[in-house]
Amino acid sequence: MNNLLIYIKQRFHPLRFTALGVFLLLFSKANLRFDNTDFYHFCFLIVFLFIMRLYDDLQSAIIDRNKPHRIYTNETVKKGLSNYLILLAVFFLITLEFYDYKLAIKCLIFFIANHFLYLLFFKNINIRPYLSLLKYPLIVAALSNHFDLCTGAILFAFIAFESNDDPTFPHAKSVCFTSSIIAFTLLLPINDHKYIWPFIILFIGADAALLTNKRQASYLFLLFFLFSKLINTL
Repeated sequence: MNNLLIYIKQRFHPLRFTALGVFLLLFSKANLRFDNTDFYHFCFLIVFLFIMRLYDDLQSAIIDRNKPHRIYTNETVKKGLSNYLILLAVFFLITLEFYDYKLAIKCLIFFIANHFLYLLFFKNINIRPYLSLLKYPLIVAALSNHFDLCTGAILFAFIAFESNDDPTFPHAKSVCFTSSIIAFTLLLPINDHKYIWPFIILFIGADAALLTNKRQASYLFLLFFLFSKLINTL
């Protein structure tokens, strides 16, 4: 248990993941009305994000060996954390099954499919960075109860975010701006025509943030992207 607590301290920043959870919850909503369901969704979402962070870190243990403050790179610790991951995933699915069994089944299918994709593509350095981003379309689809253009938009938005935030991301510069354009383009059809100018201004602001080449600008990009979706919920 001590190793798990150390891992959480090293890799699961409460404020950052709370902000991410709020971002995804807001992005998935068709309007800004809130009820008890949103609280339950948020709790499940945070646990899901933790499971996926732990899973990705354990898969990356070998390539992260030279990075500081990464307890999971120790082979003995990794085995213990892998057991915690299995227990947490099972507990998550069982608990979710009582709340929404269809959603629990979808999550189980995602866990299996995601693991299969990691087995196939994790060693490919050009594909590897995208694997950890696949959870975001799933989250938006699960929270909104359907797949639509927003589901694709959120994937490309996080590709833009990661390629700007991670200096090791392959073909970062071209991928970053291409993904940003695609993300905003996918949101365009759902925008009411009366909001077209605010939408364009937000798009320009988002890309201007990326042009600064600062990692902190990635968060500003996501904020502009979120606002470009929320203006239609007003």
